[in-house]
Amino acid sequence: MTKQGEMQSLTREAVSEFANEYNAIRNDVGLTDCNSWTKLKISGYDARDFLDGILTGNLQQLGENEILHTMALDGDGVFLCDIMVFGGFEDFILLCPEAQADNIQAALSTGEGTEFEIADLTQDYCLIRADGPNSADLPMAILGGAVSGLRIMAFAEAELEGFTITVGRVGTTGEYGFFFLAEAKCQGELLAAIRAEAPQAPDCPAILHDLLQLETRGFSAARDLPNGEHPLEAGLHWMVDFHKPEFTGRDGFFAAAGEVTNQLVCIRLHEGTDVPETGAAILDDNGNGLGYVAQAGWSPELETAICLGYLQRDWAAVGLPVVINGHPGQVVSAPFFVTKSNSARSRPAY
Repeated sequence: MTKQGEMQSLTREAVSEFANEYNAIRNDVGLTDCNSWTKLKISGYDARDFLDGILTGNLQQLGENEILHTMALDGDGVFLCDIMVFGGFEDFILLCPEAQADNIQAALSTGEGTEFEIADLTQDYCLIRADGPNSADLPMAILGGAVSGLRIMAFAEAELEGFTITVGRVGTTGEYGFFFLAEAKCQGELLAAIRAEAPQAPDCPAILHDLLQLETRGFSAARDLPNGEHPLEAGLHWMVDFHKPEFTGRDGFFAAAGEVTNQLVCIRLHEGTDVPETGAAILDDNGNGLGYVAQAGWSPELETAICLGYLQRDWAAVGLPVVINGHPGQVVSAPFFVTKSNSARSRPAY
């Protein structure tokens, strides 16, 4: 399978190279190898307090078998990385893309406590994701009733050929999506079980997920914060518990928040096939500067270029006409379109 990792261009030409895989995830099911992701296990009596003191989300309220998507800051309140935390009683699994591996280690070094252990599972565990409207039935078909009825941002465990498989339901592509986490030595059995139920599922490249997340306004640390923008400019309020009295970088984070003047918005271009580059100026009809492009890509579903851009907050309104590289466009609401998994006709996952 293609590994999820490097950031590449999302031009029309680049996107056309994985048209089959795009169609699979938007209309059926596709698989992606995430083995290179950082996988850590934090366990022990102090594990919950340790993580709660580091991360911006509320770990004290994270229930067993729930998933929290949150972030870590440095001591000055600057964004380090976003993390998915799989919650247990005294055991927590942390997942983040390979590109953020050093940053998550830096974040963990700021924590306090003694009665916990950190185990790096990256080399010893495999991580496979299945996404698409027809991935909804995969977990139960492979692992049985123990993983049935998974709600969004929740996980469960089941046995396969004597191995424990952790299945987490996420929604970063806007479709049904599941992470399968297991010991690396059972990857063959796990893949065989998945292929038996979805033999048509192609191996999907990492870059495809960047496009899928762009279309549904999912967060990408590598693409959404090109100049180290403040997380609140990027709309990451949902990753922060504003009532927490302490977490690493809290004072600097909120002090800088008072200086925020921009807001990240969705922009759809009306014509042309050119995909704007990061940093391209966003203008009004009179040529006045309003902001700049954070990331952009060609959407096969919409057959046009789409962007995320930082606009001056006073201008960041749905319906605003803009011009980028001479091409007219408009600020639109997120997501750019309703996916098949989220449509009224979509069936629930059992």
